[in-house]
Amino acid sequence: MSTTILRKVKNLGKLPMVKKRSGKASEKFDMADLITQVEAAQIRSVSRAAITDLVKRGRLRTVELFGKKLVLRSEVENFEPERKGWPKGKSRKDEH
Repeated sequence: MSTTILRKVKNLGKLPMVKKRSGKASEKFDMADLITQVEAAQIRSVSRAAITDLVKRGRLRTVELFGKKLVLRSEVENFEPERKGWPKGKSRKDEH
């Protein structure tokens, strides 16, 4: 997690979990699992813009903390890109 955010968290005392409201339910996330989009890009060896695009398309969830949108490290590490092309067993001939 970025040093600025870590300093702010330390100033607030211990915050082991962060709540995120999504709709009516509230989810809890472990602070150690939250990383910046830049760190997510470094883990996946892609650009920050690629991570931002995944967030916009809803492929990665975010948690807003101190005005920063953070992503879950576990989701970034376990992310499976969509397979491109025709689904297995289908061909263009089947479409006509």
